[in-house]
Amino acid sequence: VRLCLELNQLALTAGIMVFVSIALLVRMAFGLHKRLVEQLNIRFAFADIAEELHVEMADRKRAEEQLTRLANYDTLTDLPNRGFFEQRLERAVTRGRNGNSELAVLFIDLDRFKEINDTLGHSYGDKLLCQVGPRLQSVLREGDTVARLGGDEFAVLLPLVDGGGEAEQVAERLREALYRPF
Repeated sequence: VRLCLELNQLALTAGIMVFVSIALLVRMAFGLHKRLVEQLNIRFAFADIAEELHVEMADRKRAEEQLTRLANYDTLTDLPNRGFFEQRLERAVTRGRNGNSELAVLFIDLDRFKEINDTLGHSYGDKLLCQVGPRLQSVLREGDTVARLGGDEFAVLLPLVDGGGEAEQVAERLREALYRPF
């Protein structure tokens, strides 16, 4: 009887130990799981932060590019503005002094433009101004600059000219481009 009782106690003790072992394994697994979940949450948080930074940096870069564009180009015609033209003119003058090359600056004012605005309205005047830029650019060489100074005033920078004759030829081509009907 005693042997039987000891075997039962042994089986009971073994069963309790198995149960305790399983309980410890479950608890350890839960602890590991909890730590794993915490680590994953931290990684996801870092990934979210990285994505937000990436988006914010891209937005900031777009905003900077937009500000640069607004600072240097006319919003209506998309031509360089007065400030950008002056920067290019300064560089061309500096290069001309250093390399003994000549440059020319041409100023263009559209005759009777005020009449167009007064009779047809500013929207037609704006459409005309938007068509002037591409016409002027179409007869210029690579490296030449046409800019809208304001209103109906434009300027053309010819940084590398070979005497006044070349500037006169470009001026004539510009005049012809503007004389064609719009």
